[in-house]
Amino acid sequence: MSGWLKLHVVKGRKLAAMDSNGLSDPFMSVSIDRHSAPMKTVDGKQVVTPVKKLTLNPVWNAEFTVLVWQKTGVLWLDVWDKDTFGEDEFMGRAEVVLGVG
Repeated sequence: MSGWLKLHVVKGRKLAAMDSNGLSDPFMSVSIDRHSAPMKTVDGKQVVTPVKKLTLNPVWNAEFTVLVWQKTGVLWLDVWDKDTFGEDEFMGRAEVVLGVG
């Protein structure tokens, strides 16, 4: 059973400073369950917010509509610090349990 899920990623607050300037360049990616790639929207784009430069309190106000193929699972909301050189740094995760009830 599948269904549509509409996500509205509003903001982050008091994120960790990951860069030497005391700030971060945060963005959020969304996936379902632990080992999957980021989810894709109805038009095939990855569910990733824009990068917000030089802030610990990003406001994304990003909306996504995704097709969910399973009745239950865990929605992983991962926050990353975008790095110009090297790998993006993991900042943290929120988990939302999905279920049909």
